[in-house]
Amino acid sequence: MLTTLRSNLIQRESAQSVGHMSFCHGSALDCPHLTGVLTKPDRIPQGEEMSWIRLVQNEVEPLVNNWYCVKQPSSQAIKDGIDWAGARRQEREFFASTKPWCNLDSYCQSFLCTTRLTERLSTILAELIAKRCDIFSVPFSTLMGLYADFPRFRRNYTRSCR
Repeated sequence: MLTTLRSNLIQRESAQSVGHMSFCHGSALDCPHLTGVLTKPDRIPQGEEMSWIRLVQNEVEPLVNNWYCVKQPSSQAIKDGIDWAGARRQEREFFASTKPWCNLDSYCQSFLCTTRLTERLSTILAELIAKRCDIFSVPFSTLMGLYADFPRFRRNYTRSCR
């Protein structure tokens, strides 16, 4: 996973405009496991959102797994004890009500929010595990059976630790 902050994005754009090396180098963009993650969209100065939108649309430095944009809770919200569900609700509300994010087509909106990023990373991980299982001749269905039993295992383990 590649995570970049606004300052890196500006540095990359400045470097490209003067012909220097890009933030991501050549073949890294073709890596099937690379996922771009843009954070803190609420801190983008008004009028500069288009550079981020072009990444989310995969128009600039396209990645096989695309670029995602996520908004995490503020430091104050964390101090106040926001939980996962509350943070995700605030994130959805931000992208649903804040321009230009709320004006993106549904395809581009599928690359916004932590839950969608998490789903994609889970899929990538499952694909990598399946590929490794083929190497070691372990049927993927066996691993998925173990994965299905994990919640029961975790409950039993948690009880034994009390």
